[in-house]
Amino acid sequence: MIPASLTSKAPGVKLPFSFILTGILVFVLAQVLLLIYGSDLLSGHFRTPAMWAVAHLLLIGWASMVSMGAMYQLVPVAFQVRIRSEGLGYVQFMIMVIALLGFTIAFFIFSPAGLVLFGSLLVAGFLIFLGNMLLSLRAVASWNMMTVMVFASLLSLALTIILGLILVGQLTVGGFIAQYHLALLPCLLSQAEWAPLFC
Repeated sequence: MIPASLTSKAPGVKLPFSFILTGILVFVLAQVLLLIYGSDLLSGHFRTPAMWAVAHLLLIGWASMVSMGAMYQLVPVAFQVRIRSEGLGYVQFMIMVIALLGFTIAFFIFSPAGLVLFGSLLVAGFLIFLGNMLLSLRAVASWNMMTVMVFASLLSLALTIILGLILVGQLTVGGFIAQYHLALLPCLLSQAEWAPLFC
């Protein structure tokens, strides 16, 4: 049994589990799409709308959603602070779900306007999460190594968003960085985004 003092500041299980269960459902959807469009991978065609959709489903819909749900549970329990705004967490969840569905469909029908619209909503959802978590961390009385690692994870997420936006700008209007080198940066950083949580 968990002592009440450790869970008194935690949000109800509905917010964290909304993110986690959605992430699991998105993972299953991504696996079904991989079964359907797996021939693209086998033939070496990685830059197709279907593969872009699956990659974003796995990175944003599965890994990030599950991680955000875990953070909504971890921060209050581990640091004994309340989430700055649990209501904002639910707003962020709805924005993320709508944006992820729209973003995936926009990839499949390859709608640049849809990608911009729903991509912007995704960025807004991530920014809401970052703001909510950073304001929650501000209330931590004494920082320790775990607090630093959570902050590093949030910083890594912010850098991933910035690099993703630079990549979008690069691919749409051109720029000074070779697109293949730039394309690797958000991918690599997103893999390391949540790693400090588990070190």
